[in-house]
Amino acid sequence: MLPYWDVKCNGRTVCALWVDGSDSVPGPWTIWSAEEPDSWAFWSDGEDNRKHVSAMVDEHIKEIAWANVNVCGNCGGCGKPGGRRKTVLGKNFDALCNATMQFVNPNAEALSCAKKMVDIRVADIFSDVERV
Repeated sequence: MLPYWDVKCNGRTVCALWVDGSDSVPGPWTIWSAEEPDSWAFWSDGEDNRKHVSAMVDEHIKEIAWANVNVCGNCGGCGKPGGRRKTVLGKNFDALCNATMQFVNPNAEALSCAKKMVDIRVADIFSDVERV
């Protein structure tokens, strides 16, 4: 059994976790953005979504998010070798994985960023993003 979990809220994916304690990626632990079409992995690709999410995170959180984009590893899972071009919180990136964000063994700042993204995703699931 893999040490992998889909974290759900109301039956919808919030994020994914890998916890195995190893010294190799994705261990010892990793948080990925969800791959659902309407999840935080894809918020950045629509104009309305960009305005919505960008307004909810400050520049410091954006910098942390940009440092943790998930560059394509050519696993073939998405059927697009070399990844996809995506805009993440207003910044363009080439060759990103389906799971746009990947926090590997996050430090306190990266964990704070991931928590903010998870909070926004949970609020989005409840269709009440203003409360975050």
